[in-house]
Amino acid sequence: MTPREVRDRLDLTQDQWARILGVNANTVSRWERGAAQPPRRERQIMAGVERLGEVPALRLGARLRTILGSSEPLVATSHLLNVLTGTKQEKKSEKPQ
Repeated sequence: MTPREVRDRLDLTQDQWARILGVNANTVSRWERGAAQPPRRERQIMAGVERLGEVPALRLGARLRTILGSSEPLVATSHLLNVLTGTKQEKKSEKPQ
């Protein structure tokens, strides 16, 4: 899939996709035009979206849009993307009392 097809599968605007990935919307535009290649992390995220079926991708996109429109920190978005790419997050250990 092309970067544009991935974004379309999530039903996101360039600005929304850029905010999720932590890049500028112009960067997303360059990827979509083929003027630049996404870095490895972003390619892994896009590959994860590609592996999703159409309906799960749309659900993920809807969840990402909800997070962007709320007061939740974008850390939640980062977590979703880590889950999508199979990246493990470190668990916070509880301090003994």
